Amino acid sequence: MTPAHIPEIDNGRRDRILRCAGRSVLDVGCGDGRWVGTLLQYGFEIYGIDAAPRPYGPAVSHYIFKADACHLPFKDQSFDTVLMINVLEHLDDDGALREAYRICRKNVIFSVPHEQEEELGEYNLTYHPYADPTHLRYYGIERIRSTFASTGFEIREIAFEGPISPFGLFLRSLRLPRRLTFVAGAFVNKLPGVRQYYMNIEGVAAKNALFTEKHE
Repeated sequence: MTPAHIPEIDNGRRDRILRCAGRSVLDVGCGDGRWVGTLLQYGFEIYGIDAAPRPYGPAVSHYIFKADACHLPFKDQSFDTVLMINVLEHLDDDGALREAYRICRKNVIFSVPHEQEEELGEYNLTYHPYADPTHLRYYGIERIRSTFASTGFEIREIAFEGPISPFGLFLRSLRLPRRLTFVAGAFVNKLPGVRQYYMNIEGVAAKNALFTEKHE
């Protein structure tokens, strides 16, 4: 499989996965299998599951299966790492994370939609994830920490991703040259007092061995 066959992916997210994932990975909620295809390129042992898989090519389809994230058909500690990229907001996050805890040996790498910033209403803007009617919930930092802690994980890394710049959107609406829009937006966003908004929260949660001992 060559890079040309792989849909566009987020490089920051890719770098986090390459840096933090173990060699065997399960992508829960894999969708079209873009992360399966990407990690196969890098030599990972990876499989994907989804309630409605839609693989984009035969080379990837061999590694993707239909399954329920809350009832995974794998033995305990079958994988080093579980990917949960834009998945938890669609289902019973507690049940899905408990299954992830059961089958992983090392960690979960995740991305979830950030809870809406009230200030964006002043600009008549809303996060793209809020347009998805299948989302059951959104996440702030404290909700992420408590949800993962209650299911046996300890947050090791966390970051805001998917920046939104109201000023940048305004510049784009003026149809200025693309380069000028980019430079002006980048300059303004670095000024003191200019707030950044983000659509996603992403990170890494390590399996907490003490949780296992307490719940045996």
